[in-house]
Amino acid sequence: MSFDISLDQFISHYNYVVVIVLMMLGLWAMIAKKNLIKKCIGMAIFQTGIILFYVSMGAKEGAT
Repeated sequence: MSFDISLDQFISHYNYVVVIVLMMLGLWAMIAKKNLIKKCIGMAIFQTGIILFYVSMGAKEGAT
């Protein structure tokens, strides 16, 4: 199974790549860190990824 992703597809969906990176970074911070403040920062990063995902799904092309 080959994942042939062209640069045009990657650029057109870069916001979803950013969402995945933010969510994984936040999840890692919540799981791997022992300090409660760092866990809260990780949860905020994860939450930012979720909000960006909702905004990305609700955006309309050509709308003002």
